[in-house]
Amino acid sequence: MAKAKPVPYIDPEASTFVHAAVAIATRLDELIAFEPVLADASLVVELHEMRIAAKRLRYTMDLFLTAYKEYSRYGKEYAGVVTEIKLLQEHLGEIHDADVLTPRLTTQLREIVSAKQGKRDKKAPEVGVHLVDLDACQGLLTMCIEARSKRDERFERLKSDWKRICDSGLFDGLRRLLRNAVTDETLTRALHESSASVAAEETTMEPLPTPIIAPAPEAILETTASNGDGNDENKTKYRKVRRRAQAAAE
Repeated sequence: MAKAKPVPYIDPEASTFVHAAVAIATRLDELIAFEPVLADASLVVELHEMRIAAKRLRYTMDLFLTAYKEYSRYGKEYAGVVTEIKLLQEHLGEIHDADVLTPRLTTQLREIVSAKQGKRDKKAPEVGVHLVDLDACQGLLTMCIEARSKRDERFERLKSDWKRICDSGLFDGLRRLLRNAVTDETLTRALHESSASVAAEETTMEPLPTPIIAPAPEAILETTASNGDGNDENKTKYRKVRRRAQAAAE
């Protein structure tokens, strides 16, 4: 089995959507690299490795499915991509099953053919209709033919669905979705942190001191006059107070 393509290093402090974007994009590149294999149905090993790549991509996307559904606006689109990848994986899985089953059937067929021959007297002539279990051989041959037919059909469906997916821009759309989810989260976090910072500053800000308003000089003089205290000494004192008040006002 081919080794998985290593995922680039990601800062552990990065958000979930950043980790998802890097991991999924890596697995997507790994799958797309096998596209040339679809030109030749006889590339058994390569098709098996393509199946493994599709499985890795699907399982990686499954890992982050809840995050996109519950914490982004791309849940429905993301789930749709997972469904398409699952379809490709199923095609490749059926092809692989046929490639594994048929050799086992032919091995069993050879054993049936050689079983009777191994027990016969080598000096005796090879005659008779019961030397080989022909019914068993026919059954195994039928199974081999059916497996081959189903494999060929699956391979054609795989090519057709791959072309449809590529023509629809699904892979490019997935890359765009991954980027947008990171951008949305970054903006949301920045706005949240900004609002929280402003709220914290308003909470910790010291209240302004209560302004001291000097009484108007006229009010002082009127109060003095109403008290009947209007001698020259008091008038002189209040004139000084009035000048200081006017200076403070200026």
